[in-house]
Amino acid sequence: MSLGLTASLSDLVQKAIEIESSIIQQKIDDKLRDVHKDNNINKQTSVTVNNLYNDTQFNPP
Repeated sequence: MSLGLTASLSDLVQKAIEIESSIIQQKIDDKLRDVHKDNNINKQTSVTVNNLYNDTQFNPP
């Protein structure tokens, strides 16, 4: 919705609510993406550590 100088107060309030909702949703999406990224990094680290541990257990130097 694009608003001009003659927009009614209710239109301005509605637009402000839409913008605020969009900002809140963007923050939620960013947090979810960060958590997902952190989980992937932790899983990769865990797999690497487990692989290194298993290699030393089955193939002693």
